[in-house]
Amino acid sequence: MSVQISKTSNGLTVITDEMPHIETAAMGLWIGCGTRHENMHQNGIAHMVEHMLFKGTKKRTAEQISVESEDRGADLNAYTSRERTAYYMHLLKDDVTFGTDMISDMVQNSIFPDAEIKKEREVIGQEIGMYMDTPDEHVFDLMQEVAYPNQSFGAPILGTKEVLGMLERQDMESYVRRQYGTDKMAFIASGNVDHCKLVEDIEHSFSKLPQQSTLVNEAPEYSGGHHYEVRDLEQAHLVLCFEGISFTDDDYFAARLLAVLLGGGMSSRLFLEIRENRGLVYSVYAFNQGYSDTGLFGVYAGTGEGSLTELLPVLCEELHKTKITITEEELRRAKMQIRAGILMSRESPYKRANMIARHYLQYQKPLDIFAQIEKLEKVTVEDIKRVAARVFRQKPTVTALGPVSPLEPYDNICGRFA
Repeated sequence: MSVQISKTSNGLTVITDEMPHIETAAMGLWIGCGTRHENMHQNGIAHMVEHMLFKGTKKRTAEQISVESEDRGADLNAYTSRERTAYYMHLLKDDVTFGTDMISDMVQNSIFPDAEIKKEREVIGQEIGMYMDTPDEHVFDLMQEVAYPNQSFGAPILGTKEVLGMLERQDMESYVRRQYGTDKMAFIASGNVDHCKLVEDIEHSFSKLPQQSTLVNEAPEYSGGHHYEVRDLEQAHLVLCFEGISFTDDDYFAARLLAVLLGGGMSSRLFLEIRENRGLVYSVYAFNQGYSDTGLFGVYAGTGEGSLTELLPVLCEELHKTKITITEEELRRAKMQIRAGILMSRESPYKRANMIARHYLQYQKPLDIFAQIEKLEKVTVEDIKRVAARVFRQKPTVTALGPVSPLEPYDNICGRFA
């Protein structure tokens, strides 16, 4: 990676990752604030603001924002996560200056029209309804809420219809003033882009941003627990998870490897035992969601009501086995899967920019992919077993949707990991 870093006069970090052999660039503003930085009584405001920044500025209407971008064949998008918000574009190399102007206009000059706020409440309400009706996604929202109850870290990214109905223009304007400071931002471009020209454009375009943000960043407190919700569905959707390994933990790559060899493909333990050997599921996989100071390690499975009673004991047994037996061949294969994924992501300008953003906002230094691979390669079989023992002694979180009446009581599941 040919990475260069500069700072503008008002403290905005600019990072370029040059890929001179391609015809495009992915670029955007990544902000180190998300749902976890909200006040609970304003849950969903980060995502609402993200939507509203597309709804008109002092010099562009909502229609002009989309038309001007699409006239150039550019893809303008955004996302809100628990720890970050991003506004980004994928566009032709000759349109980089346009992209800088567009993103800066949206972030600095949005006017939050009352009529658009009213409509967007309805739009996000529909989005909430869509996720509620998608059980294999909604079960993960429940997981987060049960694992981290009564705190912003466990609250849904989309918020609730009740809270959204109370958010007004002044709330969103205040949120942007408080949270969108250059001390928690980075403008990143990967692709065919000139560093010096981009810095010059950003120095001119982003001059209105405040230098300091006032983030509320309380440490999350993992609790664990359960939520079983009987619904009239064909399949039961089950998540079993534990407090996992954070993005900054020395055991992060060991946890990623454990997730891959447990449930990261058709050669993984869970797939072979639970789907191929027993035919209990169609979908089963493992995950480690690493955040800056906590994580969730777990397993998802979708199964019919008649298989639920058999599924859970087998699932728990497979988790326990990783504390005792991991083969060198399994570890080698898992390392190759992660290594290949990292290197393949280098072919996508957007994925490169997003990886750089996550790393920079956490460590304030550029991402060295090959240093990451070196850490990955150093993980041993004993490291994996140690991390498995570390994770699976935690109090579990269990969430389930669908025909889940046969699921054994939560206390019994806790007993399997006591």
